[in-house]
Amino acid sequence: MSKVFIIGLPRTGTTSISVALLEMGLLVAHTAFTKKAFEKADAVSDAPCFSDYMHLDTLFPNSRFVYLSRGLEQWLPSIAMLLEKWHRICALKQAILAQS
Repeated sequence: MSKVFIIGLPRTGTTSISVALLEMGLLVAHTAFTKKAFEKADAVSDAPCFSDYMHLDTLFPNSRFVYLSRGLEQWLPSIAMLLEKWHRICALKQAILAQS
């Protein structure tokens, strides 16, 4: 079976398509960052594969690439909300570490 790479930016539907692929029985790595994750998964979505698809095409011949996009007017508020959430989590972790 050839691999499937979802190469949309975060907040373009990568989680939704990952769930759909899981429901189809594929082993999915959502935000894979290790070589092992890329090798074991049937499908890989989200960072970092959206920026390195040409290299992935060389490493995994006969793979399929699905490009997801979202209109800028909808994407900007969504990605801003995600980044704000991450910022709050990081700030909380730093505060906890500073207390110990």
